[in-house]
Amino acid sequence: MLDLENVPIRNMEFNETIDIPENIYKNAPILGVDKVDLSFKIERDLEQNDYLTLVADGKLILEDARSLKPIKYPFHIDIDELIDSSNDEISDFLKNNQNILDIMGVLWENIVLEIPISYTEAEELDLPVLEDAGDKEDIDPRLAPLLEAKRKE
Repeated sequence: MLDLENVPIRNMEFNETIDIPENIYKNAPILGVDKVDLSFKIERDLEQNDYLTLVADGKLILEDARSLKPIKYPFHIDIDELIDSSNDEISDFLKNNQNILDIMGVLWENIVLEIPISYTEAEELDLPVLEDAGDKEDIDPRLAPLLEAKRKE
């Protein structure tokens, strides 16, 4: 038997297409997540430092900001980090006493950072046209400047 903790250099690689479970994104402004191409490598150098290299590509299903229809928003995540409890990017997902790193937690935190505040695929915004009310006196005075600008066109 070989105790992997005593091996000076150790690498671990993972390349898969994964599904993000709905319970992870149900409280986020996301309608769904397409399959995610995930690739990561954990390398240990001669000084026993572990490094995480993670690349993920996928598509979030969001609500279009204008049409409110579901649309796909592509994302790309690229991480190169030292796995250490002092590293803010990784420390929340590292359980030192069990020598475990929560890769899904690291991935999800970075996906959440990719969610745009507003995203649309619509090229034009369909707004109601302001009609000339003629000489009607029941026009809201707050809209009068808009009506004047429309008349000057």
